[in-house]
Amino acid sequence: LALAQKYQKAIKPKECYDNIVRLLLDTDIMALYSELRVAYGGVESISGLFIRHAFFLDMDSGKVVDPTLSKTRAGEVRRYLIAVDFSFDEFLESMAKFESADPEINLDVRKEMEHLLSWCFQHGMALVG
Repeated sequence: LALAQKYQKAIKPKECYDNIVRLLLDTDIMALYSELRVAYGGVESISGLFIRHAFFLDMDSGKVVDPTLSKTRAGEVRRYLIAVDFSFDEFLESMAKFESADPEINLDVRKEMEHLLSWCFQHGMALVG
């Protein structure tokens, strides 16, 4: 929540992928929060239904840091699934390689999201979006 408040001008509702890119490129987040990693996966909307989503992982605490939903739905407890996570440098390299952070275009992300989709199907869950 503190991160969402600090960088509120860079965070837009329903723009999780763009929010991650904006936070990395347009703020000092990389210098100040080296314990964070960029993650792609899903966030639970209703029981068993997960929406594709991008967020940060705090490697020190083991918790999700979700600037997009922290701004619009603060205080709500959510479950997350993680398909892939990157250090800041790894993420920027992947984004440069595929010229996109969009999980449909960025093959580093897309491949892992497809594995998560299959896993969800096998466990009676759905990953949409």
